[in-house]
Amino acid sequence: MIKVSDKRKRAVWLAFENGEGDRLVEIAQEHVKLARMAGELPINDQVNRQIIYTKIEALRAERDAIIDKYTEVDDDVED
Repeated sequence: MIKVSDKRKRAVWLAFENGEGDRLVEIAQEHVKLARMAGELPINDQVNRQIIYTKIEALRAERDAIIDKYTEVDDDVED
């Protein structure tokens, strides 16, 4: 299992508090939908599988950009 750092959890929380939570949920839903589609493809359908994985990577990049923005904000705040 992947352990999420407390800093990343806080960044996600801050993103939700600042109105970007809906987009994070949309990204997660689209990611799951695409992963399921990839799993249903015939094993030899590499072209469509690659298209799906490219879309998933773009979603991950968008998600990470949103979270990183709030990780940087959290770096500026002292406990």
